[in-house]
Amino acid sequence: MLRITKLMMVLLRSEITNTELDKSLFVNLNDEDWTRLYYISKLHDLAHLVGNAVIKNNLLPNGEIKEKFDKQTITAVYRFQKTQYEFSSICKILNEVKIEFLPLKGSVIRQYYPEPWMRTSCDIDILVHEDDLEKAKIALEKHLNYSSDGKGEHDIGMTSPSGIHLELHYRLNDVIISRKYDIPLGKIWDYVSKREDYCYELREEMLYFYHISHMTKHFENGGCGIRPFIDLWLLNRNLNCNMEEKEKLLAEGGLTTFSEVADLLSKVWLEGTEPTPISKQMEEYVLSGGVYGTRDNQIAVFQNKKRGKLGYILYRIWMPYQSLCVLYPSLKGKRILQPLYEIRRWFRLFKKGVFKRSREELKANSAVSDETSAQIAKMLSDLGLN
Repeated sequence: MLRITKLMMVLLRSEITNTELDKSLFVNLNDEDWTRLYYISKLHDLAHLVGNAVIKNNLLPNGEIKEKFDKQTITAVYRFQKTQYEFSSICKILNEVKIEFLPLKGSVIRQYYPEPWMRTSCDIDILVHEDDLEKAKIALEKHLNYSSDGKGEHDIGMTSPSGIHLELHYRLNDVIISRKYDIPLGKIWDYVSKREDYCYELREEMLYFYHISHMTKHFENGGCGIRPFIDLWLLNRNLNCNMEEKEKLLAEGGLTTFSEVADLLSKVWLEGTEPTPISKQMEEYVLSGGVYGTRDNQIAVFQNKKRGKLGYILYRIWMPYQSLCVLYPSLKGKRILQPLYEIRRWFRLFKKGVFKRSREELKANSAVSDETSAQIAKMLSDLGLN
């Protein structure tokens, strides 16, 4: 499996850096190898990039796996065009109703890829001022027939008639579960400049910091996949940051070390740079998790933060007030009612699907070895995240 993963990185390197591929590395692959390559790349939502490199270099004869790679590439192009149409429509409406907005994530980063369709994205992410949130929601419902999925702690989820999902953010920092890297994100509008009309863009230093902080959030939740490292490599080669301001933001958010190791790992994958022990550990953690991470990784991280298996179980039984407020916003400011809301949550756990997941989660908590837990604890400490 390690050999196939390395070959995937060779294909990604060729595709992202526009460098010539050494085709001799793929001559002796059998059908089982190609099948593994397909499913590993799909696990990380990179089958379209790997497939494009495979087909472009005529590495595979006609057959089932080649058709699957081809389909992934065609689907990525179609998904991009569909998403781009919706994004343009959203921008048009927000400009017409005079709402300041800030595009985020994929809609910003894809401009740095060799071709914009190469940067896939599950959602469209846009930030508006909290005071404009309801007005923006109503405008999109009225003019574009978007439906609302309900308001969360950071955004309103909305869906277009064509099935495109929009996360209409009104904040990027978490005000309930406080983390150090949320501090700079709480002043995000201080780091913008007007692009055109009512559309704004992040200054490059904050764009870099926001990307690192978002990576960290997913990393701490079990894994972030390979794509954010490709994004990071491209950002490092296309942004002209004020280094002093960039480092100041990273230091304020406690992400200096994580940023350095993530940058190194992106170079290991895309430039062939020599790894270090901590970058190897980060690599193993990321590769095991796929795009959204694994439950085992997530539980091991939480065990570390909650002081072991027993601490994790107590956390799941008696959820902290701040976390419970995320689940039940009506609890905010009414801490005296926390016991009642805890009981309310316990009854929720007995629903069929929820109970099954909870039981599996507790089993996984017991199954995580002390060695694995200790390794992840050391990795988090070495990355400055502990």
